[in-house]
Amino acid sequence: MSATGFMIDAILGQLDAAAGDASVIIGIGTNDAVYEGTARLINKIDDLLDLEDGEIVVSAATSEAFNSMLHLVGAIVTDHGSHACHAAIVAREMGFPAVVGTVDATSRIRTGDRLRVDGTKGEVSILT
Repeated sequence: MSATGFMIDAILGQLDAAAGDASVIIGIGTNDAVYEGTARLINKIDDLLDLEDGEIVVSAATSEAFNSMLHLVGAIVTDHGSHACHAAIVAREMGFPAVVGTVDATSRIRTGDRLRVDGTKGEVSILT
């Protein structure tokens, strides 16, 4: 693979398999920020209507459809994505942490769980 290919993989790639243990989920950290709060699992766009101020969005991925609710978000955790995905970009622009590309966060986290999202380390700790 060329140097350009390695660079593209580093920016656009994501984890191949789930990582971490029972209380820590590993992904790609997108910025130097840490946040603790309550999880809100978003399985469909209508779930965004239940989002409360400061909650942590946990979703397979985000898109422009999430933009109108991002002012409420404390952090974002996604199953898919990389440094160049929607969640990573808006988290950097808006100054909250995101951990993306976790592979399985939506199957391990439930609405109401207390989380610590560490955008520096790329870790999501399930506190309760």
